[in-house]
Amino acid sequence: MPMSSPKRLITGRIVALTVGVTIALCMIAWGTLNVVALGVSDKISVDRTLPASENAVSATIVAGDLSFMPSGDDQVHVSGAVDYHLLQPTVTITRSGAGVSIDVSCPWSWLVVDACSAHLTVKVPPQLAVTASTVSGNITATGLHDISLSTVSGNITAIGLHGVSLQSTSGGQTVSDIGGTATLNTISGTIRGRTLGASRVKASDVSGAVSLGFSTAPSNVWVNVTSGSVLVTVPAPSLPYLVTAHSTTGATTIGVPTDPSSTHLIAVTTVSGDISVQPAG
Repeated sequence: MPMSSPKRLITGRIVALTVGVTIALCMIAWGTLNVVALGVSDKISVDRTLPASENAVSATIVAGDLSFMPSGDDQVHVSGAVDYHLLQPTVTITRSGAGVSIDVSCPWSWLVVDACSAHLTVKVPPQLAVTASTVSGNITATGLHDISLSTVSGNITAIGLHGVSLQSTSGGQTVSDIGGTATLNTISGTIRGRTLGASRVKASDVSGAVSLGFSTAPSNVWVNVTSGSVLVTVPAPSLPYLVTAHSTTGATTIGVPTDPSSTHLIAVTTVSGDISVQPAG
C-alpha cells in the first residue's frame, strides 16, 4: 500500500494549522468586539405623533418588545426607547399613502450580541389594520381590529381584538376576548385562548399544547397539532356540534352533544397527545 510522502503530510498540516489559527483569530476578534460593545451603550428616546392614514399601520423591529393599543383619537402615537451597543440603530417613522410605517434596524446585529433592543408603545385608531413583526421580542396588542403579528422568538399576547392572525416560530401565544376570526400558528410553544368570542378559529402547533376556551358557541374550530395535547371548551349548556377528533397516540374524550348535521364544527387532530372537547364548567 503506497504511503503518503512527507511533503504531502507537511502540506496538509500547514493547511490545517492555518485554518485553525484563522478561526481562532476570528473568534478572538469577535469576542473583543463584543466586550468593547458592552462598554459602549446608549439609548434613543422615541416620541412621535403622526396623523393616521386611512390605511394600515406597520412596524418592523429586529429585537425588542412592541405594544399596541387604541389611541383615543385619529392619530398614531409612537413612544419608548431603543437601547443599543456600539453603533446607533436607525429609527424610521413615516407616513405615506400605504399608511404609517415604523422601522427599527440595527447595524451589525448579526455580529454584535444584543446590538440593539427596542421597547415601543404604539397607539393607533382602533379601526386601522395593524401589521407588526420582530425577530426577537414579545408583542402585545389590546383593543384593536384586523391585526397581524409575527415573531421568530418571543411571546405574543392579544386581548380584546376583532380579527387576528398570529405567527411565531418559538414562543407562546395567549389570546382572550377575541371576536371575528382568529388564526393562531406557532412551531414551538403553547397556544392558550380564553373567553373567546370568535366565530372561526384555526390553530396549528408543531410542538406544544393548545387550549381554547369559548365564551360563545363558535361556528368553526380547526386545531392541528403534531406533538401536544388539545383542550377545547365551549359554553354550557352546549349546542350539538359536528366533532371530528383523531389522535394517533393519545386518548380522545368528547363531552359535548354531537350531531353530524350540526353547522357548528370542531375538528381536532394530533399525532402525539390527548384530545378533549368539553362544555365549560
